[in-house]
Amino acid sequence: MSVRRRHGFSLIELLISLTIVTILGASLTRLMTSQMRFFSMMGSKRDARAITRGSLLILQNELRMLETSGVDSATNLKLVLKVPYVFGVVCSTSTVSLLPVDSLIYSSAVPGGYAWRDTATSGGYTYVTQNAAPGSGTASTCTGQSITTLTGGRVITVSPTMSSSAAVGAPVFLWQKVTYEFKASTAVSGATALWRTVNGGSADEIAVPFDTSAKFRFYVLDRDTSQVGVPSSLSQIRGIDLQLDAKAEKRVAGRAATETAKVRASVFFRNRAL
Repeated sequence: MSVRRRHGFSLIELLISLTIVTILGASLTRLMTSQMRFFSMMGSKRDARAITRGSLLILQNELRMLETSGVDSATNLKLVLKVPYVFGVVCSTSTVSLLPVDSLIYSSAVPGGYAWRDTATSGGYTYVTQNAAPGSGTASTCTGQSITTLTGGRVITVSPTMSSSAAVGAPVFLWQKVTYEFKASTAVSGATALWRTVNGGSADEIAVPFDTSAKFRFYVLDRDTSQVGVPSSLSQIRGIDLQLDAKAEKRVAGRAATETAKVRASVFFRNRAL
């Protein structure tokens, strides 16, 4: 009588199969882990770039409106600026016709003063700190000088009054004092944040976190590259070089350091006389 043998795996075949499966499994695990770290790293870089973009938009909008005397004080980590928020023309030494702006501009601004342009001699602006918020002016003061206030505009009075050399029709603007500063964050422990503070208002932490290398650099008169040092005369500043070195809030597993986004942007002052 013949004996039928059952087909199966030998011990050696089973060990070889298990070894192959283990190798393939380890390879797939490493591949998946690597891909997960890659996507986490790209997400962290994207988060860091978002921090720079958000802060850059705010800085550009206000820095571009500055002129020669708009920088009140400056260091590499702190800028105090006199930022225009509404423009107009001189009707008299105490009356100004303002161009139309969104009502939100007036409600959010903290008036610091006004500045008028000397169109007769230097062409520069004279800054005046106001003792009180602008008052309502009389439209006839402007129409009597052949100046028509546009629909949605305002006629205001300023105090103290302008010099007698302020010519009718000369440009004028209202300004508020705004401070930008890199300093410790309250939202993210141990991180550096960019803060924006309107004089007389509350401080806003507009972007976080930044690397400790983030700073302000300066373009000065007759030079085509920015410098770290603050010029001896702030009136020499022609623009700000923004070194916005942001970083992700959390470090990706397996990475030695937090992902960063190093962005440089130059903003030159527009409303300049010279």
